[in-house]
Amino acid sequence: MREIKFRFFRTKAKEMVYGFKGCSLTYVLDLWEKEKHVSYPMQYTGLKDNNGKEIYEGDILRLKAHQDFFVDFYESSFVAKSTNKVQRINWLPSALWEIISMGYEVVGNKYENPEMLNE
Repeated sequence: MREIKFRFFRTKAKEMVYGFKGCSLTYVLDLWEKEKHVSYPMQYTGLKDNNGKEIYEGDILRLKAHQDFFVDFYESSFVAKSTNKVQRINWLPSALWEIISMGYEVVGNKYENPEMLNE
């Protein structure tokens, strides 16, 4: 079973806030509505990159000099979207492990590194 946890990006302070572990989505959304200047909550995928870093929605993944992808939640599943095309790869558990085993690493996220989405 996957661990349920979330993070937010505080837009005014320009910092990522972690630690919403075991919270219900309702609680997280209530908190999001009450606190000003925060991004939409990003959910942990339950997976880690090649370096052991947790992968969340909005993270940007890179395979050495190859194509970058960012993680999103689309139609009830986590997907990897190309940073420069409208290309989607549905992440089924076997395919995701294959991607991670190829050496994909988290190199940023869409809030702290928006310029990486426009490459």
